[in-house]
Amino acid sequence: MCGPIDGGASTTVYRSRPTDLEFDVITLADDIHVLRARSTHWPSPSNVVVIEDGDGLTLLDCGFGTEEARDGLDRALRTLGYEIGAVHTVVVTHPHLDHAGGIGLLPERVRVLGPTGLGETVADAVASAELIFPTAVRALAPERADLEIVEHFRTDCGVLDGPVEVTALVPGEDVNIGRTSWQVVLTPGHADGMYSYVESNLGIVVCSDVLVARGTSIPWYAPGGGGTRGYLGGLGRLAELDLQLAIPGHGGMIYGADNCSAAIIKTSERIERRTDAVMRALDAGPLSFAELEAEIYPQRVYDVIPWAASVLATHLLEGIEDGALHRHDDVFSTTA
Repeated sequence: MCGPIDGGASTTVYRSRPTDLEFDVITLADDIHVLRARSTHWPSPSNVVVIEDGDGLTLLDCGFGTEEARDGLDRALRTLGYEIGAVHTVVVTHPHLDHAGGIGLLPERVRVLGPTGLGETVADAVASAELIFPTAVRALAPERADLEIVEHFRTDCGVLDGPVEVTALVPGEDVNIGRTSWQVVLTPGHADGMYSYVESNLGIVVCSDVLVARGTSIPWYAPGGGGTRGYLGGLGRLAELDLQLAIPGHGGMIYGADNCSAAIIKTSERIERRTDAVMRALDAGPLSFAELEAEIYPQRVYDVIPWAASVLATHLLEGIEDGALHRHDDVFSTTA
């Protein structure tokens, strides 16, 4: 059963193994396919985009780094007539292990492209856990400070044996794959330096964990990921594009220009409503972190992913930095 278990008097050890690592294959064109992860509940692998060319396959994101996850990916590729050894390039959106861990289980010759620092992060379980549940959150939420998730990321999500060479991409760059060309668009917030990839001729965006998607807790973010301003800025960049299809990191695809625009607006509004909810709660009087948590997510979310506390921490840290909020001991209040 998903959820944290008591690991002793001083530490709560989070353990939750993936229950479904299979993909459904959706063909968008003769040479473009989406491997849609059947599960959207953590821990589940990301959706994977597969592009065929004369040399084999390129993957946009690649799922977890465990042997079981590799087998699930291999089974999906075989339905397209390929083995996993046909993969020659992986383009990664961000270093979270459900999107990037799989690069360590692909053939050594595979070329990896993505954000700066990707190659080191996916080989370090401590660094991966810090992205999700940073030290800054533990400092704000003493009741969650003993949560141990490093082993979860190491064992259940898969970390590489060592750093891998990554060709660092920059915003505005074009990545040519077969007949397609994908522009690198900076969309931080969920993760620092996170990229979305846009094929303008086809109107497709591979947007990873940027847009609201059914069955997920997106928009999700943590301190150090670029903040809500970075998130909203990236959404603004996507809003300027002519998008006909958005492929999120989890959940179903978003079809049509109107639905893509609506998803961008809905994601922006949800972030802004969270800020408003925190401020309204604190306008009524000082509250602890635990009391504020209910303003962001229902308890059932914390039962599965207790590091959802990172979202509230992001808003509180931004409020403190802006001078709108104040912390005294373990209680938060508005400066007014």
